[in-house]
Amino acid sequence: MGNLKGSLKITVGVDEHESKESLQQLLLSKILSQENMKTDHLGAIKEWLQDQRVLIILEDVDDLEQSEVLAKELSWFGSGSRIIVTTENQKILKAHGIQDIYHVERSS
Repeated sequence: MGNLKGSLKITVGVDEHESKESLQQLLLSKILSQENMKTDHLGAIKEWLQDQRVLIILEDVDDLEQSEVLAKELSWFGSGSRIIVTTENQKILKAHGIQDIYHVERSS
């Protein structure tokens, strides 16, 4: 999906709900290889992917809402799915209930 830093920031003329829906549509478009996928509600990820085994990497998450919009619960995805989240903010991981945390040391 690319870098998520700041991806839920509100832009002029777009409300928060539309921003979240756009982020979900982008994820679904990438996973399902369908350009410009449109959805009509925020439950679309579960609806489309609950029977699919997926590997999703959410890179550089800087807001809890990002992870909740894209992967709030493992039940949204099929059995065997894996969600990898990278972030500099451990509080986001803990608030989302992520228990398997791996620390990566930065090289100088």
